[in-house]
Formats: sequence, structure tokens, C-alpha cells
Amino acid sequence: MKPSICLVNIQRHGLMTLKDINKSEIYPPSKKHKLVRNHPPLNGINPPLVKSLNSPLVITLENVINVVPEFLKNINYNLNIYNCNDVNEVENIDKLIKKLKLKYDQVILLMSYHNCDICTKNFFKKIDSTGCSLYFDNSLEHIQYDFNTIKQFFDWLLPLVDNKHSFKYLIGSELESTTPDYCISIKNFFFVFESFIYNSNINNCLLYNINDKKIFSKYKKSEYLCLNNKPKPARGYLLNYLFENNLDSKGIISARFNLNKERHNYLNSRFLNSVPINLPDDYEKNYQKTYVSDDRYINRKWFEESKFSIVTETIFYEDTVFLTEKTLKPIMYGHPFIILSTPNTLKYLQSKGYETFDDIFDESYDNELDHDKRFKKVCDLIYDTIKNIDDLDYDLMFKKVIHNRERYLNSDNQVAEINELIHTILPKNVN
Repeated sequence: MKPSICLVNIQRHGLMTLKDINKSEIYPPSKKHKLVRNHPPLNGINPPLVKSLNSPLVITLENVINVVPEFLKNINYNLNIYNCNDVNEVENIDKLIKKLKLKYDQVILLMSYHNCDICTKNFFKKIDSTGCSLYFDNSLEHIQYDFNTIKQFFDWLLPLVDNKHSFKYLIGSELESTTPDYCISIKNFFFVFESFIYNSNINNCLLYNINDKKIFSKYKKSEYLCLNNKPKPARGYLLNYLFENNLDSKGIISARFNLNKERHNYLNSRFLNSVPINLPDDYEKNYQKTYVSDDRYINRKWFEESKFSIVTETIFYEDTVFLTEKTLKPIMYGHPFIILSTPNTLKYLQSKGYETFDDIFDESYDNELDHDKRFKKVCDLIYDTIKNIDDLDYDLMFKKVIHNRERYLNSDNQVAEINELIHTILPKNVN
């Protein structure tokens, strides 16, 4: 018999009324403690974990698009998601848990970490009295992201409660050796998240209009594709390298950000004068008219018209693996890739059954712990690959990218990823 688990999504709307009390009852207790984040609109953001599993549709290779409730019947758990946005339910969270008629260790309360500073002490104590777990979900980010703020919050929270092990912080990267016990790593989160069609990545349906004849061709207009949304140090340095070596004209590049020319005067002037770089057929330029864009948008022509992807991942100078949609885009759309990221990123992909391109590219950069040396190895590899682009073993590349796409979109594999994710977050006594 499948174990039952209920994820209770505590939504922002229900939490807002809890602020109308003495300020000493909520975090932060004083001005020296900064707020976790500027609050989003009243409808707020759902915990990323709920956002994916509560989506209407999921992309699969076999059936193109499956309805999520039917799809989730195949996992190892009887999974229910309860959306709690009623003020009375939030204020009486202990009664709500009793109403669910499940054991305390079968209920996990989830809220976005953005909302953790609008909850009262009494709210946390009520949860503590039930024995249920409460997870602050930030699984779209890595462990270093705003962590000092989270640490301050947990330093305030944990002395208030008896069952300290029941309050957790979810992140999407590996943990570090010094990471506190209240952190849980959902390392495979993006492998689940990017399969589901929610409002911000519904364009992934374009995947099924992609022209394989164009994808699997060595005759293309551009040598590479390099998509960049937000500015990051290593990302900027790599783009600077491409411009400095006149490689920018060889590829399709986006850089949806601006740079202060005086502050960054050490960078190539042609690069500085080029940003922001918005592709003419980019969603955000044509529709949103802002450089703060939907980072899940894909125009399949970018992949059809380029030979490989240069992936600039979210982190580079850290020591943990954090693999996001940036790497999964070329996997879904059938591209070989070179990844500018932390060490062992390729090894992690290989451990999950994906093919990398070590017999086509020199992937020794993945083993290099020294950041400067790893960066140089990636740049040298990009230069050599573009220079020798016609000599690559395209037949082998195409076999690998077909394997990767089929593995990612295979429904059995997707179910296995969800099972792994749920098993990671379950209280240890739930089997």
C-alpha cells in the first residue's frame, strides 16, 4: 500500500492578516534584522515545489502532454496538495491538520521563504504543537543565495519551538559541509520543475514543433547559442571573452541586462556598448518590453539555427553543484553543450544517466577546482570548438542529444525523479 502524504500550501493571502498584531510577534524583532525579501503582490508566490506538482499539465515524450493528476498516480505515494489561503484556516492551522485526518508525520506544511517574515510566534507554536513539519521553500535557489538572512530568521525561530527538527529550509543545490541541519537539499528539483507546464513556462509546448531535420544538421547559420538573462560575474566575463576574441558574430547571444560603463570600464568596450543584447524574436522584447523577462521562454529557432550551446549556469565560484533550467534547455531541445559552472556539474549529469560530450569536447574543465583555471579551460574549449566546428563528430553528437532528450522526457524517468524528490523531503519515519 502506498504511503499517503499531504502537502499543505500555506498561501500568502491567508498569512497577511497575521501581520495586524504587535510587531514584536513577527520577524524581524528589530531594525537590525533585515527583512527576508521585499514582499511580492498579495497573491504572492507559491512554494516552487507546490507550483510544479500542482500544475495542470506535464510534458512527456510518449503522450506529448499529460494531465498532472493522472500522471501522479504512477508515483510511489498517495500525494495530495491542499491549498490553504483562508484566513481562518491559517489562524487555526492545528484544527486544519486534524481535519485532514492524517498522521502528523504525513502532513508537510509548505510556504514560500518570501513569506516567513509575516508569520506570528503563535502561528509557529501552533504548528510545533501538532508535530507536523513546516518547510520554507526556496528550492529554485542555491544554498548561498541570501543565506545570511535565512540564518538570522532560523536563529530567531528555533528557540521558540520544541520540535526544532520539524522546521526546515529547502534549497535546490548541494549542501556545504558547514550547512546547518535545518537545510534540505532537493538537488534534482529542476529535473522535476521544468517538466511541468505552469504559467511561466507554458511556451515549452513549442518543444513539439521543433524541426528535428534542422536540429540534427551540421549546416546552420550560427556556430553556438549562448542565452543570458541576469548579470552574473562569470557570465559577464565569458561574454566579454567572446567579444574580445571576435567570437560574438559567430553565435546567437542574448544578454538581457545592462552594465554601468564607468564601473565596468575594464571590460571590452564593444561588449559594454552592446548590452543589453535582445534577440529580435525574443518574447520579452516583443511582448513585455522590459529587460526583466520570462527566463523560461524559448524560441525553438535559436536551437535549429545553432550547432551547440554555451550554458552559463547560475553559480560558478561556489563549491556546490546547482543545475538549473539553463542546462536542461539544450537537453530538451537537442543541443550538445559546454557548461560554465561549478566543478562536477557534468559528473552529476552523468550520474543521472545523461550523456555529456567527453569524446567530442575536452571536458576536463569539470574536474578543475581552481576557478580561474576552470574559466580559462572553458574559454579555450569554446575557442577551439568554434575554430574546428566542421571537424566535430556530428553523428556521435546527434546520438547523444537524442539519448538526452528521450531520457529527460521519458515518463518513467520523470516519475522516478518525483519519487526521489518526495523521498528527500519526507520525515524519516515515513516509508
